[in-house]
Amino acid sequence: MPFLAKSQMDPNLRYLGIGAAVRAFGFSLVGPFLALYLRNIWGISYVELGVLFFLLGIVPIPFSIGGGLLTDRVGRRQLFLLTLAGEAIFTGLLAWAMWVSILWLGITAAVFLSIVSAIGGPALSAYVADFAVGSERTRGYTWWRVGVNAGFAAGVASGGFLIPVLGFSLTAGTSAIVLIVGVLVLLFLLEPSPYDRKLTASASVVLGTDAKTTHPGLWFHRGPSPHKGPSLRESLKVMTKDRSFMGFCFATALALVTLGQWGTTLSLFANNKMGISYELLGLGLSLNGIVVVLGQTATTNAVIGRRLTTIAIGGTMLYVVSYLAMGAATLFAFFPVIVFFVAVGVLTIGENLSAITSSTLPSNMAPPLELGSYNGAFGAVATVGGLVAVLAGGIALQEIANPLLFWGVLVLPAIPAAWLLHRVGRGIPPTVDRA
Repeated sequence: MPFLAKSQMDPNLRYLGIGAAVRAFGFSLVGPFLALYLRNIWGISYVELGVLFFLLGIVPIPFSIGGGLLTDRVGRRQLFLLTLAGEAIFTGLLAWAMWVSILWLGITAAVFLSIVSAIGGPALSAYVADFAVGSERTRGYTWWRVGVNAGFAAGVASGGFLIPVLGFSLTAGTSAIVLIVGVLVLLFLLEPSPYDRKLTASASVVLGTDAKTTHPGLWFHRGPSPHKGPSLRESLKVMTKDRSFMGFCFATALALVTLGQWGTTLSLFANNKMGISYELLGLGLSLNGIVVVLGQTATTNAVIGRRLTTIAIGGTMLYVVSYLAMGAATLFAFFPVIVFFVAVGVLTIGENLSAITSSTLPSNMAPPLELGSYNGAFGAVATVGGLVAVLAGGIALQEIANPLLFWGVLVLPAIPAAWLLHRVGRGIPPTVDRA
């Protein structure tokens, strides 16, 4: 990875990438196949799946905002690690629910799994931002993303072969064990970020004691905020009055109505409409991770210095082309398996571009003491776009038989999203809207 050799990246960001790879491997053993489990094992209809995932996704939204506010007040590392442990626990509960065939228990586990993930997401983003600024921040997020997708590629390919052999429950149990390993890896490797150190040092002054020994982490300290930052009300006021930031959030949510079809709808479409088997689906989805691992650093290098909003527009359009190609290949029976693999590769390049913007721009736009808050709010709004995507995809699968028309309808939100991203970019200072 040439650009990493040229940069002075903090070792903690490299460790985070390693831990992220282990965590992503665990998640992707069963996560990408969850919709297929509900469809093929429980016989849930496409519309019911869309409604179910939509409702499940609504619950974590306030927790993403709360996680961002909490991140700026209790620290990045400790909150992130705690939520990682929660993910391992609830994935284990999901495995048990699959084993005993109790649907409501599995859904409950999935709800709490999404909640703890939402709380920890802003902490992770803020942790990376603490160690890097400018283009180095873009590179730091790239390193983390490469780790995630290396784990995803290995995990989803393994899951595609393990599920037919072990079944969903044992594969989910394996996922929980791997997640525990990921927690332990990060627990021993990651150091507190510069912000975490300042938070602890300030707290020791406020409390008149050695905070590291008598109040480790200062989880629920009383009294004034040790970093003397804005109150919760002030943080919310700053974000809601930042028109450029809110415009960017809305544009991203709109784009994700199209981009988010990757998460659930694409797997259902490929398996049930294109006739792609579990094994080929797993390999195809793993291609997504491979393209990120091999191509994200080159993509990042190629766009360093360019406007982040323009990068996001380009990435969104590649998704549009890929989805329409799959629809056409299915309609005309034109080498659907080959087109599926090629489309996954092309849309992953779009993902590489879009991820640069979504991971970097919220932190660039945030005031110094609001990194967690801005990332949490952005994650919450983006989640809404993803939820609408799942609901729209489920309805479209049920109601639209023509595969080309199916994808044509689902890519429509990308057009106004691209226009809005362009408008937002014109109102952001070039130094902020720069990779």
